[in-house]
Amino acid sequence: MREHTCCITGQQLAPEEDIKALKERLAEVIGQLLEQDVTNFLLGGSPGFELLAGAVLLEKRMRDPRITLTVILPHKDATKGWRHEDIVQHGRFLKQADEVFYTSYSKEKGCVQQRNRCLVNNSSVCLCYLNRKVGGVWYTVLLSIRKGLKIINLRLKDAVL
Repeated sequence: MREHTCCITGQQLAPEEDIKALKERLAEVIGQLLEQDVTNFLLGGSPGFELLAGAVLLEKRMRDPRITLTVILPHKDATKGWRHEDIVQHGRFLKQADEVFYTSYSKEKGCVQQRNRCLVNNSSVCLCYLNRKVGGVWYTVLLSIRKGLKIINLRLKDAVL
């Protein structure tokens, strides 16, 4: 199953990002992955790139029932502190996911890193939006590199790290 699975992770979108163009690029890259029999997608479900990717996947799933979407969250209160509109979008997204998995019931030390390891350890491809080398997404991409995953960074126009 790992060879048919892609994890998706991303930082907040850059203010100058062309969302329409990014969504089109996401659709194109996901289409290419589907052609390579990568049909399972794991997401952290955070605002910005991850929810945008989730929306593209849900649209594509209407035409391609092979697509499965699993959301892996670090804990039950993952949306605490988010903007209201992000919480609403996240809730709709969770209802449409094939599976929602929590790596921890409550927020505790290391639960986000545990979620990130779960994303990487179950994937062969890491589709990311990385615009700075800090934080959880950077950690996830570094872990993906160490584990030998193919890296596709849409912020850098498909640069392979």
